[in-house]
Amino acid sequence: MSIFVLEIGPRARLANVEVALASGLGVGPWDTDETSTREGFAARARARFIVPEDEGSRCILEDRDRRWTLLWDGRLDDRRELIDSLGATASASDASLAALAFAAWGVEAPRRLIGDFAVARFDHVEGTLLLARDRLGIRPLYFIELPEGGVRVATSERALFAPRDVPEQPNLRLLAQAVAGVAVLDRETFRVGVRVVPPASVLTIRAGRATAERYWSPDPDCVDERSSPAEHVARVRSALEAAVVSRIRGRWPVAAQASGGLDSSSCIAIASPWLARHGRPPPLLLQMSCPGLACDESRYAASLAKRFGAPLLQAEAAAFDPDQVGNVDLGGPWCVPYGRLFDSARERGCRVVLTGEGSDELQLRHGLELEDAIVRRDPLDARRFSGAWEDPLSRRAWSRLVRTAVRARMPPPLRARRARRAFERSLPDYFTTRSSRWALEGYEDIERATRELAHPSPLRRAVCMELSSTTGMTLILQELQLFAQDRGVELVHPFLDMRVVDAFMALPARLRLSFDIIKPTLRAAMEGALPPEILWRYPPTSYVELHERAHRERAEPWLELTRRSALAQLGLVDPKRFPRAAEAALRGEEDLGVDLAYALAIEAFLRRTGLAAGST
Repeated sequence: MSIFVLEIGPRARLANVEVALASGLGVGPWDTDETSTREGFAARARARFIVPEDEGSRCILEDRDRRWTLLWDGRLDDRRELIDSLGATASASDASLAALAFAAWGVEAPRRLIGDFAVARFDHVEGTLLLARDRLGIRPLYFIELPEGGVRVATSERALFAPRDVPEQPNLRLLAQAVAGVAVLDRETFRVGVRVVPPASVLTIRAGRATAERYWSPDPDCVDERSSPAEHVARVRSALEAAVVSRIRGRWPVAAQASGGLDSSSCIAIASPWLARHGRPPPLLLQMSCPGLACDESRYAASLAKRFGAPLLQAEAAAFDPDQVGNVDLGGPWCVPYGRLFDSARERGCRVVLTGEGSDELQLRHGLELEDAIVRRDPLDARRFSGAWEDPLSRRAWSRLVRTAVRARMPPPLRARRARRAFERSLPDYFTTRSSRWALEGYEDIERATRELAHPSPLRRAVCMELSSTTGMTLILQELQLFAQDRGVELVHPFLDMRVVDAFMALPARLRLSFDIIKPTLRAAMEGALPPEILWRYPPTSYVELHERAHRERAEPWLELTRRSALAQLGLVDPKRFPRAAEAALRGEEDLGVDLAYALAIEAFLRRTGLAAGST
């Protein structure tokens, strides 16, 4: 794991870079602290080794002639193939392999790299800066134009503003879209002027002009109908094993989130025996407990700990107020317990924390499975997903099938208008006119991107969009990642390994989920490896009750926040309706909906950063 900052331009200064890096997320200990300077260029980086190949290496590299400088944050999972292609030694670090790849293939290099990475490469002769991120955007990378010319690039958005030479202002349009649940932060952020290097893209900056080229997109046509269910199960298991092992192969203790759900438990079930075979201790299990709530999974975490002889650390999710979100933009009730757990993991020498993140994106129930079967003209799948297979005499099942068949034949423009009206009706009544307009623009951007996939199946389009253009992948995942980094550990996500992604993307709809159970192929792949009470858990856990209780037990600070609403000051919510809606939800008179939970989180973010005061 690395953090880095670089400045390029006529006023590039190492002092600015050092201030920026000091403000960036991430605590030590660090294994390297590196600097590179010359006229018009200043860079600094720190790295914490997480894989054995990187020990003793550098994350700032230069060629012999000092023509180019490369900064690297990442982990490569296709090392053997790269080593063979580039003629490198087996001991080459990931950063040096990336440097060799850029030297050999130029802008085509990221297409040949499999793993999680953010990389910056500056050609001092041509004055060209290349920025690139991995396919799913696991590693963040941001840049901003400087007032006197040039750019500042960083792995932390906050670092861009630390030298205080660039005004920090809120991106009102994106804030409104975030409250409405349609914010996609793959090109910009909540701060005006910040540019995000898009996932799966190479961005070139030359003579002050930035152009981005996408090198990968999810393929909606990758379904494999020829392989048998058993072959799909074997492929998923093999890919997940490779993904877990590639993330824990360092010599340091390993931690793992242990929610007790199928996804994180599967990673633990693979990691534990592998660590034992290599003479290493079992993973340190980290679990957020929720006593008295239906979402409390303590007994499942205890079952995992007993099964694998692993130590279990638990922290209780309790009342939550605006000052407890930590150094992330949008926090939640998880911040306090996971802050304690990550601190404990770091103190015990752990550098990585395994998670089950990404599994839901790959295997989520979209509600489009029945329509997909109708579009594919598969009567058996249609009966399965309607429920008519299990109960042939069910009027509800046959009615569901008929209604879906009618909807599938509806003209696309009519269907789009109906969906748009439904989204409009779902917007909160405390939105102002311009917030509603911006939210609709965000919705239409997502719909446009979905249509551009040009595939007949709405399910396949939705699956691809889930991996590339959702709030979950471009905002929530980044928040979790940055929160952990601030605590000195790195979250690693085996389900977002491209080998695992490819295996799940190849599943036919009936193997992604059945009418009455989700993730059947993953359950089959992990049969015998997990306790039955975890393997066959259903339905999945919902944390809505936790969010409601955590906010309501500290209702007054949140209500005070809405009475002095920064969102109202910015003209995004009605100054009377918004506090009333918040009071009704926080007093238990109404549900705490997703939109209101986001709005409260953004209020806390605006107060903490002072962004509303800096708005023009």
